Amino acid sequence: MFDSLSEKSKRSRNDKINEACNGWVKEQKVKDAKGPAAIRNTSATKLGSHNDYRAYAQHFLARSAKTVADKPYVVPSQELFDKAVAWLGEEYGFTAPSLPPK
Repeated sequence: MFDSLSEKSKRSRNDKINEACNGWVKEQKVKDAKGPAAIRNTSATKLGSHNDYRAYAQHFLARSAKTVADKPYVVPSQELFDKAVAWLGEEYGFTAPSLPPK
């Protein structure tokens, strides 16, 4: 994805991956399919509504820390984040592969 600014100072966003995915879905005539951008937003909302995984919504979106505590001091657990992503997959109807032993 990239942003550009027109001669009239109007901002324009271009997301080729999302466009390609949406085009493919349209060609396949898949009903009610969502593109990557919609799935990303919906996934963050689902994480935010889960009691155990709500702390990972911003991490999932790869957003920057907003407070001092969020910066280098609080590092999310990779193991729990993996479980949160596996849970998301199950919510979308995918079976989670088994995680390798540590």
